[in-house]
Amino acid sequence: MVPRWRQLAQALLPEVYGEERPDTLYSFFFTLSPRGHDALKSDNTDELARIHAFTEWCVCHEQRYIWNAAGVAFYEHLFDSDVAVERVVPWLSAEVYARVKGLLEWRLGADMAAEIEHAMQRRKTSHGALIRSTLDLHLDQLREDYKTQAAGSAPA
Repeated sequence: MVPRWRQLAQALLPEVYGEERPDTLYSFFFTLSPRGHDALKSDNTDELARIHAFTEWCVCHEQRYIWNAAGVAFYEHLFDSDVAVERVVPWLSAEVYARVKGLLEWRLGADMAAEIEHAMQRRKTSHGALIRSTLDLHLDQLREDYKTQAAGSAPA
């Protein structure tokens, strides 16, 4: 059976998943991270919504392998590009930020972590609803696909 993260990656980001056919979730995130930076620079809202829907699903997952991969291989590098902090934080939900805040402080240092915290507090825009609706749409489609496959494999 195909792991759920692979199914979701294929559904949300077929252009990335199809190019790479990653061996691990970590390798997929290492491919996804620079694409996220490029999407921020070009204001590609559609790709950003799909990237953050996938990464948010992962970082909020109950399995350590999945949430740890999202933290270490994606969120830890979220602020590595030259994109202004104020352009990144609208893509972080409060829940995700709470989960990765300590990791960001450890990785980026106290000064940068304070800048991110300040930007989170004063942000005027959040793309959380767009991220959640993007994720819900694709999860619904995966559920329908599963039902169709299950019905097709049921004995007649």
